Amino acid sequence: MPAEPLGYVDLTLKYEFEEGQWVGVCLELSTSTFGDTLQEVQDDLTQLVVEHLELLEDASERERFFEEHDISYHAFKPDSVTVALPLQEQAGHSSALYQAQSLPIPPQREPVLT
Repeated sequence: MPAEPLGYVDLTLKYEFEEGQWVGVCLELSTSTFGDTLQEVQDDLTQLVVEHLELLEDASERERFFEEHDISYHAFKPDSVTVALPLQEQAGHSSALYQAQSLPIPPQREPVLT
């Protein structure tokens, strides 16, 4: 049975089709990936963000990182997420797709002894 998350963090995922491929980036963490299909990039980016959160927690850096980057989190999964997005004219008429997600903050993993 998986351990209970420490909380939930609201993140903004941005997707754009550039030069024949999809590019995805988590705006708050600067985690990014690319691929041939939007679904592939959505799946990969979500997994990479979860891994990024795990690594921050394992290194005991999450609290500092969240504070430094003004990232807030909730004790419980929220019913809805609200994000601020740039107006189209400010974004340079971008055709970017934005997705707000509330992802679990994983607990620190036990160190592996070798």
